[in-house]
Amino acid sequence: MPEATTITTPLYQVVGGKLYKIELETSAAQVTTADGSSVQARLDALVAATSGGTVRVVADIAARDALPDKKSGLDVWVRDATADPTVDSGAARYLCDGADWIKTAEAESMDLVLDWTLLRNKPTSAVADIDDAVGKRHEHGNRTEVLDKLTGDDDGNLLFDGKRIDDGKVDVAFTDSADAIPANLRDGGLLLVNTAVTGA
Repeated sequence: MPEATTITTPLYQVVGGKLYKIELETSAAQVTTADGSSVQARLDALVAATSGGTVRVVADIAARDALPDKKSGLDVWVRDATADPTVDSGAARYLCDGADWIKTAEAESMDLVLDWTLLRNKPTSAVADIDDAVGKRHEHGNRTEVLDKLTGDDDGNLLFDGKRIDDGKVDVAFTDSADAIPANLRDGGLLLVNTAVTGA
């Protein structure tokens, strides 16, 4: 059969002196695609491939693997999934990606109870030691007798039990004149005189 050239030719009909464009109607079953199948068959296959929303329930992994309609998107709940080495006990849910089954949930993890001895990458300290450390996180042996009594006044001086810790005196003082001894120099303290000012 020679290759045909497709052209778009509108079809009109004249009725009572008026021109009407004719638009032919066909069903999807009448229209065929390049491979010879009908558009309706293609639509039905598409609906079948994308329909779902329901989860298939099977007894075990063998029954899951034996499903005749394995396809991408197939969702299966396996009542006894212990044939899967990643499932210790109970059921599991799987999703087919078209070739393989991907586990998406396990019944045993739905009521998750963690056991310290089974945790991975846990602290090396014993549970009792960790609990003890948490309890002592603000505990000091001298807290009541010493630390809680330390405060400060408005001038920034450190107070203990409401009294100034030091007497306000200093051990070393600087002055421009030996005639003016700073009042805050402690008895026996060292006085440094700026000789550049006094010329002494």
